This record gives sequence, structure tokens and C-alpha cells, in this order.
Amino acid sequence: MELITLLLLQLSLVAVGILLAVLLGMRGKLEIFGLAYLLGSGFVSLLFFLLHWWLGLNLDSLNLLITLGGSLVLLLLLAVVTRKTLFLSNLFSWRLRKHWRPLIKLEKVVFIIILFLVGFSFFENYFWPITDWDALAFYDFRARIIALRGNMLEGIQLGYFFQYPPYTSFLHVFGYVFHVQRVKVAYSFIYGSFLLLFYALLRRKQDQTISGIATLILASFTMIFEHAVTAYSNLPYTAFFSLGMMYLWFYVNKGSKADLLLGGILVGLSTWIRSTEPFWLVAAVPILWGYFRYRTRLVSSVLLLAWLSLPDKLWRAFLKYLDSLSPLNIFESQTHTIAAIKDFITQGEGVASLLVHIWQVSIYLVEILVPEFFLLFLLFVFAIGHGAKRRLPELVTLILLFSIVWGGTFIFSFTWDTWNLIAGSIVRMCMIFIPLLIFLTARDLHYEKK
Repeated sequence: MELITLLLLQLSLVAVGILLAVLLGMRGKLEIFGLAYLLGSGFVSLLFFLLHWWLGLNLDSLNLLITLGGSLVLLLLLAVVTRKTLFLSNLFSWRLRKHWRPLIKLEKVVFIIILFLVGFSFFENYFWPITDWDALAFYDFRARIIALRGNMLEGIQLGYFFQYPPYTSFLHVFGYVFHVQRVKVAYSFIYGSFLLLFYALLRRKQDQTISGIATLILASFTMIFEHAVTAYSNLPYTAFFSLGMMYLWFYVNKGSKADLLLGGILVGLSTWIRSTEPFWLVAAVPILWGYFRYRTRLVSSVLLLAWLSLPDKLWRAFLKYLDSLSPLNIFESQTHTIAAIKDFITQGEGVASLLVHIWQVSIYLVEILVPEFFLLFLLFVFAIGHGAKRRLPELVTLILLFSIVWGGTFIFSFTWDTWNLIAGSIVRMCMIFIPLLIFLTARDLHYEKK
């Protein structure tokens, strides 16, 4: 019974996501199914949160059903009004045998291995409980408190309780309010959706073989697969952000409104998962680049620029609201980082000290990132070297993303004396580069599909 309840919950989120993808103008079946769980879980969790905050609804099973049911009814009505129902009815007319038979042996082996990895992650997450420290003590603990109390007031004095936005905790809450304990399977749905959409986007430019092999490399990449069976926020964040950037790259190159909308929405939803890394700022570059290139979609571009960090801003506004309900001031007006930088300036540290500090941070990042990403980066350089000028938007965004990594580490180094002991956190933060580099490398091979 628990498995049935669990699958019904996940499939309800998929149904919401399918409707959203179709209404946003997506036409490719693989892309729609790849987007489904990501859009559905992001939209429902955000709406569930807003209904709790603005209308005072408890975060319980009844109100979750109301949120899911209301979303489905509203989106179906919109599909009827916009005449999308015929397309929806044809969406599931898909025959496995018709698509499987033409595949060569290599392609069949590749897809079987990918399916095995996704299936293994599902069984691992279904039968093995949450044991990783941050997941157990933070994401899952927060979800259990929410499910138990129906609100977020419990634990208000625990600052770490609110460090990250609650997307992953809500994925757990969706199960706990129905007394389902095997909530880790949500990460398998994210993992599978991530791979399917990655493959579908790559198929726009490449043949089946190259796209499948690249997807297998992504699926089996140690860091990616480890997080597919770990209840952390890194894999969901990587999926939302990297796929959003891929859509925005396509928008810059082709000018499709659907690509613009989906790219902006996915990147914005990534701030509903993690907000400590301001990578979302970089998404403004392809949005503005596309606008100035095509001189169209001003309203959509402006709205998406505002949306990019809106989920995070809503979360922070909610935290201030919670703070107002507490007799204690749990949020400091000045961060440790700002105070540390002020001390550095007031103590009269010279240019030489600053240059030494810059050198130390740079060497530290090289030492921890080169072993993890050197081969991937080298392949990427070889793949795009013959046409770097044509890939300027992608190269600019990658440089800006790494600049944020370096700048964030540099600023953090002012905060704690132990700043050079966070190698694991920095490597996890750089997970976004794995799908982006694999995608660009495979997409830009010389024998790409015409």
C-alpha cells in the first residue's frame, strides 16, 4: 500500500508537470516527459508553501490534495481554453517496439545501462533509509517537523533549520503527511528526469548514438550517481540549473520563446532549492543576449529576469515573517562575511596582503577542482576549439559561473580561518559544470547531426 501511495503522489506531480510543459509551448514528447517531474514538483511545492503563508493553510495531507487537485483542474481548463487537449491525448500514443527495433546494438546496450542505473537508484532509495548527515539532520529533520506540526514555527530558533529554501524538504513532506516513509525515491525521479531531458536536448543537435553515450557518461559520473541515492539538494539544484541554462543557450542560438520561458523558469526554480550560490545571476546574460540579438520578447525577458531569484526572495520574506513571530532575533542584520571584510579594510592590510590572499584562494581551487574536472574540461576544450567564436554565449556563461565560484570562495575566506577545509562543499557546488561541460562537448563534436 505504501508503494502505491508513493507512486500515486509522484505521478500526480508528473501530471501537473506535463500540463505545464505543454501550456508553455513544448512540443517534443521526450522533452515534455523529462520536464514533467521537475516542473510539477517545483510548481506544487512552491504553491503549497504560498497557500500556507498567505492563506494560513496547514501543511497537511488534506491541503496537499487540494493543492494537487486544484492545480490539475486549473491546468486542464487552461489546456481546453488554449486548445491543447488534442495534443495531450496524442502525447501517450507511443510504441516501444517501433522505437526500439531500429536501434543498433551499441545504442541498445547504452540505454539498458542507463535504465539499470535509474532502476538501481530507485530500489536503493526505496529500501535504504536516509542516513547522510546533512540530509538526516537538516533536510529530512525539517520535513518531519513540518509534517508533524503542519507549519514551520517549530524550530524557529534553529538558524540552520532555515539555511536553504525548502524544496527538498517538501518532497519529503509530501510522503510524510500520508505516512509514507520511503521519501528518497523522489531523488530517483529527479535523476531519471534529468537524464531524459538531457538526452532530449542533446538530440536536437546530435544523433542517437552520441546523445546516448553522453547521457550514459552523465548518468554514471561518480558524483552525479552518488547524489542520485543521497537525499541532498545538490542533484536537484544541478538538474534544474544546468537544464535551464541549456534551454537559454538554445534560445540565444534559435530565438524560440518556449526555450526562453523554460530556461528562465527552471533557473528560477533552482533558487527554490539552493540560494547560497548566486549562479542564477549568470542566466540574465543569455536572456539579455537573446533580446538584443532578436529585438523581441521584451515583456517575457523582463518578467523572467524578475523571476530568476523570486522563489528565493519569497523564502527570505517568509523567514522575516517567522522572525517577527519569535521573541528572539534569530537573523543577524550584518553577516560574518561583511564584518570580516570591514575588519580587513580597517586594519590597513596592504595590496601585498590582498594579492597573497588572492593567490592562496586560486591555488586552493586548482588543487581541489583539477583532480575532479580536468579530463572533462580537457575534452570540452578539444571539442569547441574549432569554433569558439560561434560559442561565445556559452563560453561567457561558463567563465562567469567559475568567477562566482572563485569570488564566493575568496569572500568566504574572510569569514572563517578554516575556509580552506571546505573542499567537499566546493566540489559539490561545482556539480553544475558536469552536465554543462558534457553537453557542450557532445553537442560540438565535428560529426554532429545536420
